[in-house]
Amino acid sequence: TQRIRTVLNESQLRLLEHSYSTNQRPDTSIKEQLIEQTGLSAGVIRKTNTGTFDLSLAPSDATAQKLICELCDASCTDPDNYRIHLQYGHNQLKGKIATDMEQGAPVACGRCRERFWTNEGLERHLLMSHHLVTNDLLKKAQNKNDFCCCKLCGKTYSFNILQHMNNEHNIKLNSAETMYCCDICSFKSNSYQKLETHISEQHPKTR
Repeated sequence: TQRIRTVLNESQLRLLEHSYSTNQRPDTSIKEQLIEQTGLSAGVIRKTNTGTFDLSLAPSDATAQKLICELCDASCTDPDNYRIHLQYGHNQLKGKIATDMEQGAPVACGRCRERFWTNEGLERHLLMSHHLVTNDLLKKAQNKNDFCCCKLCGKTYSFNILQHMNNEHNIKLNSAETMYCCDICSFKSNSYQKLETHISEQHPKTR
């Protein structure tokens, strides 16, 4: 398969990776180079036999299974491209690296068991699929910070997504008591941080 390949030197790679982990915007020239060469925000960065680094993406085709962003419905070509999209596009998964994606999405919906990489992804899923509003989302709405892309019509709102769901789609929303469930045992918590602590302490070999 023919691949589009962009060679990055080591200093550029360090700058790019550092910018993701520290929530800084990558150098504009690097960002523009990646977008120009691949048509995407970023992709899989690999070290070559010569000690340089490259960004390699196979061209999309009808048989390729794309990953859909849980926050904006954008298509990503592979798990690592999705990781970088979440980091750069949504300021999520800070500090995560490519191998972390092999563990699978850690957050499960207590209603249907669909899995998500972020608490915000679960929050959006509960709103769009189950018409439930978490306490966190309600607080964001009160502060006009409930940014969301509507799955029903594709419109993106910087705030007032709850009002949009009610007024534009005539959907009655209910309060949700979000429970984070352990996949290994029966542990449940309304705090994702407590679930992470539980898994680290009780099931360390699964991390």
